[in-house]
Parts: sequence; C-alpha cells; structure tokens
Amino acid sequence: MIRANWLVSAALVAMAAPGVAFASSAGDQSSPTDGASPGATDEIVVTAEKRSTTVMRTNIAVAALSGDDLKQHEIRDVKALQNFVPGLSVSDTGLVSQLNIRGIGLGITDPGVYSGVAIYRDNLFQGPIVANEPFYDIGSVQVLRGPQGTFVGNNSTGGALFVKTSDPKLGDASGYASLTGGNYNRIAFEGAVNIPVSDTLAVRIATYDEHRASFFKNGNPPGSPSRGYSTPGELNIIAGRISVLWKPSDDFQSLTKAEYYHNVTGGFTGKPIPGTFFSTLVSPDPYTINFGNVPRYDESTFRVDNESSLTLRNGITLRNMIGLTVAKFHQGSDVIGVSFPTVTVNISAVEPIFSEEFTIISAEDEPLKWTIGTYYLHDKNKVPVFGQNFFANQIFTNQDRAIKQSKAVYGGLKYKLTDALELEGSARYTWSKTDKDRRNQSSFFDLTTNNFLFSVLTTGNQSDKGLTWKIGVNYTADSRNFLYAFVAKGRKGGGVQSPVSNFAPESVMDYEAGWKGTMWGGALRAQIGGFYSKYTNMQIQGIVPANGFPAIFNAGSAETYGPEAELAVHLGNFDMTVAGSYLKSKITVNDIVNRPSLPDGGQGTLGPQCAAGQTANCFNYGPFIGTATGPLPFAPKFNIAVGLSYKIELGGDKRLVPHVEYTHTDSQRTSFFKDSTSILPGRDLFNAKLTYSADRFDFEAFVTNLTKEVYPGGANGGLWFYGAPRQFGGRASVRF
Repeated sequence: MIRANWLVSAALVAMAAPGVAFASSAGDQSSPTDGASPGATDEIVVTAEKRSTTVMRTNIAVAALSGDDLKQHEIRDVKALQNFVPGLSVSDTGLVSQLNIRGIGLGITDPGVYSGVAIYRDNLFQGPIVANEPFYDIGSVQVLRGPQGTFVGNNSTGGALFVKTSDPKLGDASGYASLTGGNYNRIAFEGAVNIPVSDTLAVRIATYDEHRASFFKNGNPPGSPSRGYSTPGELNIIAGRISVLWKPSDDFQSLTKAEYYHNVTGGFTGKPIPGTFFSTLVSPDPYTINFGNVPRYDESTFRVDNESSLTLRNGITLRNMIGLTVAKFHQGSDVIGVSFPTVTVNISAVEPIFSEEFTIISAEDEPLKWTIGTYYLHDKNKVPVFGQNFFANQIFTNQDRAIKQSKAVYGGLKYKLTDALELEGSARYTWSKTDKDRRNQSSFFDLTTNNFLFSVLTTGNQSDKGLTWKIGVNYTADSRNFLYAFVAKGRKGGGVQSPVSNFAPESVMDYEAGWKGTMWGGALRAQIGGFYSKYTNMQIQGIVPANGFPAIFNAGSAETYGPEAELAVHLGNFDMTVAGSYLKSKITVNDIVNRPSLPDGGQGTLGPQCAAGQTANCFNYGPFIGTATGPLPFAPKFNIAVGLSYKIELGGDKRLVPHVEYTHTDSQRTSFFKDSTSILPGRDLFNAKLTYSADRFDFEAFVTNLTKEVYPGGANGGLWFYGAPRQFGGRASVRF
C-alpha cells in the first residue's frame, strides 16, 4: 500500500509534464538547487504589510526561510521550524502543535479560543488544527515576531506565521522530483511540475507522500485487549496542490490554488509525566507507550483560495483575497496513558473557515504611501466529545459548537521626510462576535446506577470591538544600514464561557527597536533587535472547581522582553548562520488549579468539588490550588541555532557540500507552576548532511538528532510527547 501511494504520486508528476524540456532551474527557491546553502540564497520578499519589501528593509522582527533553507535544515513541518527561529516555541500536544512566539500563542486547547499566533497559508487564515501540515514545494516561510494587529489582524498578539507555497511561472517549463528513504521504514516522495499553457496561463502541480513507522513500541502486556493495535505515531501523509496563474496583461493577474492533505497516525503518543500519579505504572523507556483503548487519529484539510490584483494607470493597486479552508479530525485516545482502561476520549471535529480581504494600495513611487482595506472572517467549528471514566464508572459527553465572526477595516500611511527618514502609522478597527447555541453543554452519567449526574451549559454569545495601531520611524542610513523603532497595540477577541460568564479580550502594548545591515562587502548580513511587551487581561485555561471542567478566564497582566539576533556569514565557499534569542517573562496568577498535577492531568474528568462530607462523584481540589508566579509557559529563556556549510568544487558542475548544525533550547514551563511535573527539560540537537550535486541531480545523506537526545517535545494533560529520536537516510533529487 505504501509503495502504491508514492508510485501514484510519481506518476502524477510524470504525466503532468509530457514533452517538458529538461532545463536547469537553479534559481527556483522551491526546487533543489545544487546543494545551495542558506547564506547564498537571494533575499526573500516580505508582504505581511501588504507591500513587497525585502527582509532587510522591513521594520518588523521577521525570520524568513526559503524553500531551499527548509530542505537544507530538514524542516518538514512547523515542529522542526522552532529550532531555527528566534523566540519561536512549538509544543506537541498530540491534537495540535501549539505555536508560541515570545511566550505568547496557543496555550489553550479550546476550539472557541483563537491562538495568539496567527497562521496563514498563501495569505489565507488557518485554524490551529492545520498547523501539522507538511512543508512541500514551498516558496518561503516567514515568522513575524511581536503583535501584528494592524495588517495581519485581531488574533496575533504573539506574532504570525506565513507559509507561502510556490506559484506558477509564465513561460517556464520546469519541475523537480525527489525520493527519500530512511530508518523507521520511512519513504517519501515530493515533486512539482510547472506547465506554461500559454503566454498568459501557467499551471503548477505539486504532490507529497510520506509513510513512516512509529518511533514507539507497544508496551501493553501480552494478552491485553490493546496488544494487537497498531502502534500510534505512524505517518501516512498524502497531499497535493494545483495552482493556476492567469495574467492576461501586465496590470492584472489572478492566482487560484486548491490543496488537499490527509494524514493517519494511528493515535497519539502521550506518556505520563515522570513524578505524576500514573508514571510508575508504565515502562521507564520513553519510546515504549501504553494505552487502554483503541488509539486513532486522522486529520484532513481541503483549501481553495484566489488572489487577484489589478494595477490602475495611476499606479494604485486593487487586490482581493478570498478562500475557504475545511479542516477535519477524528481522535480516539487514552487520557492517562497506561495499559488498562482509565479515562478514554473520542473526538470528531470539523471547522470550515471562510475569509475575504480587499485592499487598495497606493503607487510605490510617491513620498506618501497609503494602504486601506477591509476584512471578513467566518469560522464555524463543531467538536463533539464522548468519553468514559473507568475509575468512577461514568461516561461524559460534550457538545461544543461555536460560530466566530470578525469584521475589520484598516489603513496605513508611510511618509518620507527625507530620502533616509520615514514616518509611518497604521490602525485597524475590529468587530468580533462569538455565538454558542443551546446545544453546547457537558454532561455526566453514572453507569453503576444508570443515573444522570449533572450538566453544565456553555451556551451564550459575546461581542467586542477594539482598535489596534502602530506608530514607527524608519531610518535608512545608507545602502547597508537600516534602523527602525515603533510602538504598537495588539489584541485578541474575547469569547463565551457560560450563559452568564464570558472572558474579555486580551491586549498588548509592544515597544521595539532594531538594526538590519550588511558589512564586509555583504559577507555579513545581520538583524539585531529588542522588545518589551506588556499584556493585559491575558487569556489562560484552568479548572473551575465548582464543576471540574476546563475554563477560560483572564489572568491579569504579564510582561515579556529581551533581545533577538540573526546573523549570516558568506565568505567564498563557506557559509555560517546564527540565530538566537534571550527571553524574560513574568506573570502572577492567583487561586489557580495546578492542572498537570491532577490525577487526570487536568482533562476535566474528575467531577465537581466535594461538598462537606461528600466522597462520591466529586473530587477535592483544595490541595492543588495555589498562586503561580514566574515565567510564561512555553517561553524558554534562551535558544540558539548555528549552521555551518562549505562548498567543495569538484570540477565542472560537480560539487560536494557538507553541512552541520547545532540547536539549543532552554527548559520551559508547561503550566504556571514550577513543580517538576510542569517543567519541559531543555535539549541540544545536532544534525548533519552531505550533498553531492552534478548537473541537475542532487544526492543527499542526512542524519537528525545525531547524538540520540531523548527529550519531550511537548506536554498536555499530564502527558509528555517525546521528540523524534535519531533519524537518518538518503535522498535523490532531479530538476528538469
């Protein structure tokens, strides 16, 4: 079956390109390029503020990686991205990958709450479920640090992630294909073909298949009901994309993309955190897991979008972006992670998100540049949950349906006082609304007595509106030095907690300054900056003792600050990249339940607080309640990544490029408490790659996690999710 799937993908690329002439496409960032090193790639264009600027002239702390950079670092998804982007932390929670930038992002597993890090794929807003999609045939990935409330939108208090897939090219008959094999029975195929249908029409077809056995072993004892289940943690990815570019004139173009992704993993790989109640009942081997029910997880995404632009005679550009993403997943998991039935959960979810944005952009050659636009988003999610608590012999259900709508108008001005000095200001006004109808409720049933115990309604509606803005100054000292400073306000909308309780919007004031420049004739390229952010009404998730359910509430104020830097050195055939950040953060939360220390890891299955004298169908939360003070969760104090490459010329068009890299990430909290169950240990990872290139062929040998570092890559509900062990393999690629 595995072989059949990737053969189908290979055939798709081959059949899509009959008669295409073999030609070098070394300048195409989306295809393998003769073992090119990151320091040698052209500067990436940033469009986050609706205008095309280079990274070194963008007044934002931004990390940008081309498609070649992703391949060089073996970055195949967002989890690996965190090792090379200052301030970015990605925590594996099983269900989603939680993105946090500077300690702000998604620390909440409630579908009614947006992340503080906005995710865009081809400029289309995505829900957090689709953060797991693979990177294939990518033009660039850009991570914007700090609140992006004006042009990105309402829900980017921490920052934003932009994934830009490769666009079709007019007049270019080209493509590439690569086949990867490795340990754990890994086999992957990636390919793309660019077809110039006519002088005004081009089509690009890309596909990606990957299949890999699990890193984990089934640790359930022989004879147990779950012994014969497939081991969770597999990969069975099938993905494809079709892009169509129509450009009938120099003034108008329309770009349409349709994409499908599907992955079946066999379930989650959570393991009780050492020191928690159930950790002594499982194997001490991090890669041996236990589960008490049939594990299952599959996810899929369908996306279609169109971006059209028209440039008028006076240089003004009209641009419209419209699209729909439908994400689905089904999960069957063991909340506790032991080999006998304890607490099991089955979840099915569907989330269609529709958005449209219209922007008017002034001409580029004027001293006063302006941008105005409107935005609309409609997000409807449905997340039914069914679970069973075998300890209490109870079943519980939860119906979560939410409709979230957002409308906004925005505008920005940039004015050149001199050729070197520029002032800018921008603002956005957003109206947000969340509705949860009467079907939203959580219920408990006692299987011993066959009695209904209680229900908690989570219905209601919430509306809010607010202004976000940015004021800054930019100074271009010369062609090599660019300085910027700004102050900005960001916000994230509120939401529904219960029929009588909502949580308020979260807001942030951010102050930043930085320098971007080149030295030594361009041999050194650098970005250095610093920031201070003050958050108000920060939204966090906790347990409400009165009913025992997870809930969202506003924790008060928090602050984050620190320096960040990115350096790239290119000296002849030698390249070096360095990226790092130092982050300080602080928050105080009073009277909060220490969720990871609860017997169920804070999943909300223990029932309400026991009344005086009550011992059945309840739980005493008193010993687990306290005041938490310290750094924000998922905010490592220090991280650094160093990469080294050297190009060895072998004569003609043949070359050999060895590449090594080292990344360090400090320990980080997973909750607001400092106890051992809430600390994610730090990690040091070493990767290496050797690439041989000849003409249009590349042959690579690679190894990741060379030293076999054992580390948890994330935490959720009293479980650790361990990162990948050492992987190695080879890849053969061809450009045509």
